[in-house]
This record gives sequence, structure tokens and C-alpha cells, in this order.
Amino acid sequence: MQVYRRISFTLATLLLSATSQAVQVEFRSDSDGAYTVQNSSTRNIDCIAPDICDVDTGRYRLIGFDDEHSVWVTVRSNGNVIYTYNSFLTFPHAGPAPVAPPVTQPVTPLVTPPSNAQFKIETEIVSNDCFISAPGRPEELTGTNGCAAMCPDGYSATGGNCRGFSDNIRSFNDSRTAAIFSDIRQPMIETPLPNGYQCNLDEDYQYSDTVFDYNNQDGTNISVTAICATIVIH
Repeated sequence: MQVYRRISFTLATLLLSATSQAVQVEFRSDSDGAYTVQNSSTRNIDCIAPDICDVDTGRYRLIGFDDEHSVWVTVRSNGNVIYTYNSFLTFPHAGPAPVAPPVTQPVTPLVTPPSNAQFKIETEIVSNDCFISAPGRPEELTGTNGCAAMCPDGYSATGGNCRGFSDNIRSFNDSRTAAIFSDIRQPMIETPLPNGYQCNLDEDYQYSDTVFDYNNQDGTNISVTAICATIVIH
């Protein structure tokens, strides 16, 4: 009888694991903020809320939910989350992950040029200047840290260049006995785009100790130039 029970339990476990499937669920924060989502079968932490995670269907224990109290919920195959021990009511802090609408690209009709058509490449240079209030250190950046120059419609970028600089910066000499005012060229990361050129501050650049002191007071000017080209049919 014990052997039969063990075999039955093993078969039930295999059937349960075979029928479980992964589903994307958005676990939203509670009144206290974050909590962990523990799989009741594997005891693994499958998600740390708030986040969108791929989890198996089944029962979960929410640890640290609402002032460190635990809550038991069940994830269904459609991503809905219900209370396990509360009349199967909908759990308000989790549910199916939002689905982004498909992005449709406009279709440009193909124009067949005449057999005697002549082609010419036209080039245009586009420049843009930006000012970033942060000087370039990662801890100083508050969001946007770059500048882009975009080509006109119908043009593609064939190249470009970047320049980042800070004017009249106060730094120290090597002995730290006097201040020096000078312009500092900032390191940039250059990224070609299909229809433009992007310049970003190099956040991983290591400043010297003397230059590092200036950063709290001055921003960075970024100049970007995109070289754009298109084919003209005559």
C-alpha cells in the first residue's frame, strides 16, 4: 500500500508539472512597495514585484505583501490572478501583462524609373547643438544624456561626427595648490542611425582626480553633425 501511494504521488506530481505552463504576469506593488513571489511547488522566488515576470501557472505565496503579511494566490493560464483561499476572488495587485499594440510601418510604393533615367547622389549636412546640465558622470545624469542630428525625409545617414565640451571649467593642478580654468573636451559615444547620427556622453569614462572636482558646477555642450545622402532620378 505504501508503494502504491508513492507511485500515485509521483504520477500526480508528473501530471501537475506537465500541465503547468508559463504565462506573463504583471505583479504590481502593494501599499508597502516590493514583495517576493514564491512558487509553492518549487519554493523558488519567481518574481520580485513590482515587475512583469514569466511564471508557471499554479499557486504562489506573496512574501512581504502588505506590511510583511503573506498572501496565497493562484495564477491561471490566461494570466489572471485570484485569491487561493478567498472564494476565488480576483487579486487586485496582479494580472495579465499588458500587450503592446503592433507597430505598423507605412508602405512606400515602389516607383520604377524609366530605362533612360539618370541617377545622382545628393548630399546634405545637418547639425544640431544640445546642452546637458550634467557634466558627464553617471551619478550626475538625470535622464537624457545625448544629442542627435536627423536627416530630412528621404535621406539616409552616411556618416557624422560628435563633439562634447565644457567651457571655462575650474579644476586643480597636480599638487592641488591652485585652481586652473580651462575648456574640457568630453568623451563621447558615437552611434550611426539609419536616418541620423547620435552622440551620447561616455558615462563609463574615468576622470582624473583633478578634473573630477569641477563636475558639480558646469554642464556639457554637445555638437553633432550628420552627413545625409539620397539618390535623385533625372
